[in-house]
Amino acid sequence: MCVPLWLIIVVPWYLAMFILHHSGPTSPVVGWGYYWDSFFIHENWDRMWHAEHQGNNTWYYYIEMLLGGSLPWIPLVGAALWEAGKNIKVKFREQPGLTFVLCWLVPCYVFMTIAQSKLPSYIFFLFVPVALLAGRTLQRWIDQGFGPVERWIVGGLTFFQGFLLAIYTPAAHPHAIPFKWQLYALGLPLLLAGIFALMRRAFLWASLSASFNVVLIFTAFFWIEPVLEGTVGSREICKIATKVRLPGEPLMTCSFLGRAANYYMGEIPVGIFVPDQKNLGGHRNFRPYYPFYSYHPLRQFTIEKQLGEYADQRASVLCIGEQRDFISLNQG
Repeated sequence: MCVPLWLIIVVPWYLAMFILHHSGPTSPVVGWGYYWDSFFIHENWDRMWHAEHQGNNTWYYYIEMLLGGSLPWIPLVGAALWEAGKNIKVKFREQPGLTFVLCWLVPCYVFMTIAQSKLPSYIFFLFVPVALLAGRTLQRWIDQGFGPVERWIVGGLTFFQGFLLAIYTPAAHPHAIPFKWQLYALGLPLLLAGIFALMRRAFLWASLSASFNVVLIFTAFFWIEPVLEGTVGSREICKIATKVRLPGEPLMTCSFLGRAANYYMGEIPVGIFVPDQKNLGGHRNFRPYYPFYSYHPLRQFTIEKQLGEYADQRASVLCIGEQRDFISLNQG
């Protein structure tokens, strides 16, 4: 039943994609082969065997992502995985629900770890089975309380998370000082939760840990939203670019800001600038460093040479990019 249902969903979708996407400005393949080459070969097969972001390609990368992404529930996730792994052979035979979740989690995790291209978003779906395992352990804690060892581990780790946020980070990192009150607000629930865990008050521990997420959302979207937007967003830089742009001036961006310029400035850039094309293992369009992506729908200009040649033919060109882009330009 699953395979026919899967075919009903995917066949019309991929057929539409093959029909709609026949070519790209930078792709040597046209026709039906374009989508096959760009999506199935490059986005899947090539990324399976070649690292998109080489710094991420470690065996422990997704362990870090799963644990770090579980904040502040790291003690719970660790305990849940440990509990699920104990007497695994017996549980596989006697607990079909747990067997289903583990068969969902473990093979997918192993496959994604073997794949050479790694990003946090690639394993977002694994937080679902991890959450199911964590919920099972949390229910036991609320019903029966913490075990003697669990009490100290959960309490200690939770308190340590709060200590890092509320005490260590503001004291040790000068750049965090402007955000000290936000860090205090984030760390306080975890400090209290750690104390209640040591007192074996599992429900209060869970409630205060959950309040961390509420405080985090409030902080990000209301308390420091303007600062956060200016730091990690692209709206402000597009506003500045709009103000300083000369009439009729061509607009060009780095690859990461092309969509932002189109959205905030209402204009598609004439092209994007990228580092000079590199070859990795004989595979075209593979770059051993930033950026790495499939054939872009916009025209690409190399920073080191083609961007300068394009600018020399015009009175001026407005370029929006990152600091490292302009470092490459100066080295060209």
